[in-house]
Order: sequence, then C-alpha cells, then structure tokens
Amino acid sequence: MELDERGSAGGGTFDDLADLDAAAAALTKLKALTRSVEDSRKEVKAPVIEVGRRIDGVAKDYLTPLEAEAKRLSVIVGSYQESARRKAEKDREDAARVQADALAELNAKQAEAIAQGDEAAADAARADKIAASQLAVIDAEGPKPQGIVTRTAWKFEVTDIYYLFKSKPDLCLIEPNNAAIRALLKANNGAEIPGLRIWQEAGAIVRGAAPINVEKFDY
Repeated sequence: MELDERGSAGGGTFDDLADLDAAAAALTKLKALTRSVEDSRKEVKAPVIEVGRRIDGVAKDYLTPLEAEAKRLSVIVGSYQESARRKAEKDREDAARVQADALAELNAKQAEAIAQGDEAAADAARADKIAASQLAVIDAEGPKPQGIVTRTAWKFEVTDIYYLFKSKPDLCLIEPNNAAIRALLKANNGAEIPGLRIWQEAGAIVRGAAPINVEKFDY
C-alpha cells in the first residue's frame, strides 16, 4: 500500500491482506476514539444544555404573557391612531370643500359689489375672503402619544401554495427532500430520476467497537 507525504493511504488501494487487516484495525481504533470523544462531549455538555433549557423555559414562561399583552395593546393603539388619522383626513377634506364653497360665494359677492360700484361691500367681501383662505389646516395624523410611533405593515397568509407558485414562482422556495430521495433510491434500487445524478459509494462500517478512554489512548 502506498502512503502519501503525511504517512497515510489517502485514496489508494491495498497491496495485500496484511495491509487490509492493518487498515481495518486502524479504522476500528479511529471509530472507537471518535465515539469516545463524542460521548465525552455529550456528557460534559449535557448539564450546560439542561441549565440553558431551564433558563429558556423560565424566560419563556415570563415573556409569553408580556409579549401577548404588548401585541394586543399595539394592535389597539395602532387601530385607534389609524382610525383617528382617517377621521382627521376626512374632516380636512370636508373643511377644504366648505372653504372652497365659501370662497366661491365671497368671490361672487365681491364681483357683484364691484359691478354695482359698491366699494364698501367689495372691500368687505375681500376681507372675508382673506379670512376664509387663512383657515387652520386640520392635522390628519391623528393623536400622537409620547414615545409611540405607529407604522402600518402588509400582512399575508398563503391560502394555496400551488397557485402561488404557478402565478409567482419567485415568491416560493424549492428544496430537495433528502430523506425522501434516499428512501426512493433504496426502494427503486437507484433507478434514474430526472434532475438527479445517482451513484453509489462503498464505506466500511465498524461493528462492536467499544469506546476508548481518551486518557488511555496511546499516541
């Protein structure tokens, strides 16, 4: 068996059964060492994971009702402000129409007074027109509680993913179901499937390799 510059048989073949036996023994030892390290990692990490889960659980129990109430109040405040904004905008449009009608009436009075040579009436109509044009503009933003900013956002719910993909495929993600693919390949003995390149790889499986204590491993 030929070795590379690191002393390992990287991708080569075996010259005889002795090499095969040596490689199998090394593979068994490597698998046992790997399993030992993985078991040690899980054993050391388990208490930390459990503490993290408990912290997450306590935080979740505490935050869940707070977040639900915050969401409820957010919707109420936002809905009220949006309703108030729409009402203010409608009031502004109504006021603008009233103002336009008043200006039109005053223009007519001014024109009639000028035509009749009544300068006093014309001046009075002109003054009224100036006052009408200076009406305060109604704020269409609605009430603004301190520290609160209301934003509107589009929401959506997918009612038919197939129709959505048919009409707008760029709005959908397609990912292969690897587990289903492997199961189908096994069931169909690797039969050709459009869109897949299919091949087999052989790998040795080590059975019954007992975990090795790292501190006893002979480096």
